Order: sequence, then C-alpha cells, then structure tokens
Amino acid sequence: MATYETLKLTAAGDLDFSNGTIQTVEDGDAVGSQLRVDFNLCKGDYFLNLLEGIDYFGEVFGKKKIDNQLIDEFKLTAINATGIKALKEFTVELPTDRGLTVDIKAHTEFSDIDETIQIEIA
Repeated sequence: MATYETLKLTAAGDLDFSNGTIQTVEDGDAVGSQLRVDFNLCKGDYFLNLLEGIDYFGEVFGKKKIDNQLIDEFKLTAINATGIKALKEFTVELPTDRGLTVDIKAHTEFSDIDETIQIEIA
C-alpha cells in the first residue's frame, strides 16, 4: 500500500491522461513528480500564495551564472518537498537564458531518487 501518492506528469509537465484516465504515482516516484511541480512553480503564479515558488524572472533567467544564494533557494525547495530526507547530490546549470537544469540525487522516506528536471520558460 502506498503511503504517498500524487498525480503523474508527462515529460512536458502536463497531467498524464494515458489510457483515458488520470494516472498517479506512488512513494519515491511521487516525490520526484512533486519536485517537478515545485521547481516549475514561478513566484507569483499560485493565486493563494503569491510568494510561493522560485523567482525565475527576477532572479534567475537573463543571468550568466547562478550565485550561491540562488543555489541555496533551489536546495531549500528540494529539502522542503514531501518525503525528502537528505540531498546526496545537487547541481543547477543555466544552459540558456530561458531555461535551466536541476539534477538531484536524494534519499527519501521510500527510496533513493535520481531526477533531472528541465525548466524552460517560453
């Protein structure tokens, strides 16, 4: 029996409606799915809490490199995700002005996860 379940996302970040029904993921996969949601939430997008999310437009995109303060913000987002116990490895790269890549290896309540999250703002 799953102890943590959430909605499954496609590679593009959309809800997965394969087979005509909404799909869910459990435990370690659910933690990875939640990380994708957390890292794709731009500050100001969530109408119930405009401070929730990462300030991509003000602090991230358009810069040539990410400073330690921003890396700490990304790490805090990961550590605060449901189920994350500890980060093993964590890197953030800015390959373009309008996108970034977050690589996370973490220990969760359920299993170890290895996620690569691509964030692209069009």
